[in-house]
Amino acid sequence: MQALRLLFDAADAQFDEEVVLAFIPLVGTFAPGECVERNGGEVAIITRLLRVLDSSKKPCKPTAKESL
Repeated sequence: MQALRLLFDAADAQFDEEVVLAFIPLVGTFAPGECVERNGGEVAIITRLLRVLDSSKKPCKPTAKESL
């Protein structure tokens, strides 16, 4: 997640913004081993690289949790 943040922050300064915005959805925002909370409140651990979509087929945005 930190690497994606660095890419996003450097978009249009060090990297072409259009390329960065196209690249991030391709690699996904949830890394294997990361804990996430699903819409229904269930906690899950990502076991492989994937893209999680919401009900409107848009990629979900991770939310920071202090503790699970």
